[in-house]
Amino acid sequence: MTLLTLRSELGPTEFWPGSHTRKGQQNCVEDTGSVAPLTPAGSAVLFDYRIVHRGLANVSMQVNDTCCSVVKF
Repeated sequence: MTLLTLRSELGPTEFWPGSHTRKGQQNCVEDTGSVAPLTPAGSAVLFDYRIVHRGLANVSMQVNDTCCSVVKF
């Protein structure tokens, strides 16, 4: 959950949709099709943890506070 409005300079999480599949893994290697959602404060970003993801650099002077919870089934 984002505790503040997430802007690109705050270092959002970058995802490679479909990377949890064999075909998607090739797209990740070729660095095509990544997305980094910019969300308003209080938003939740839900994703399959098998999807390749990473946190981008926070290049602002503002602290990027987040709340993270992992649920396994």
